[in-house]
Amino acid sequence: MTYNIQDGSGTGPTDPNGSWCCDSRGCCGAEGGDRLPRILEVIKAADPDILGIQEAYLWQLDNFAIARRVAGEMGMNFCVGQSQSPNGAHVALFTRFTIKQAQGYPRHFEGPKKDYTPRAALQAELVTPGGQTLHVFVVHLKWQVSEMLYLVQQMAPYLNSSTLLLGDMNFLDPSEMADRLRGAGWRHPLAERQRIDQIWTSPSLEPLVQPGPTIPLELTRGASDHRPVVIELRIP
Repeated sequence: MTYNIQDGSGTGPTDPNGSWCCDSRGCCGAEGGDRLPRILEVIKAADPDILGIQEAYLWQLDNFAIARRVAGEMGMNFCVGQSQSPNGAHVALFTRFTIKQAQGYPRHFEGPKKDYTPRAALQAELVTPGGQTLHVFVVHLKWQVSEMLYLVQQMAPYLNSSTLLLGDMNFLDPSEMADRLRGAGWRHPLAERQRIDQIWTSPSLEPLVQPGPTIPLELTRGASDHRPVVIELRIP
């Protein structure tokens, strides 16, 4: 499952007394204040084994207190990929599997403008209870060619392994950016069901992908300006 929770789920720099507005065009539909309980309802409805989160604003504070709360309620391990800015749009990975190692990519997903919120990405190696290794990337992109070139370069060593890419891509498929990923060998199963939030795989995992469970609209409405994307991956 990949999910952009919008502005730290309200636990970040959000007006606690009103709706959250993304820009001068108006509100994006999310409720104001702390939406973390709503976000947790959405996550629990899908009950994922692997969860990528984007816009984890301020989740690194107090020894990752918010991330630890989410991990505790879900019974998961976690790691956070931080932006170079403490106020950046960090990403996070939660999983029921063992996290063997993880690394972030600060300074490489920072946005095209000085006043643009810095973003982030991470890579982790997971081990399932059956001993299989999965490589997972969680990203938040801003449709820049330089970002895509860097991402493809970092992912290249894992193309022939069991690898997942979870993220808010900020591009549609088909598009030039999607073509760059596909041209590098990556697969986008269920692309017709996904918009800018997407899950890509290495070639070996593509035939193992099926649609994931449907989350009731009443749970997702107002929780974030994004809806989560969920797939089911049947690992032999």
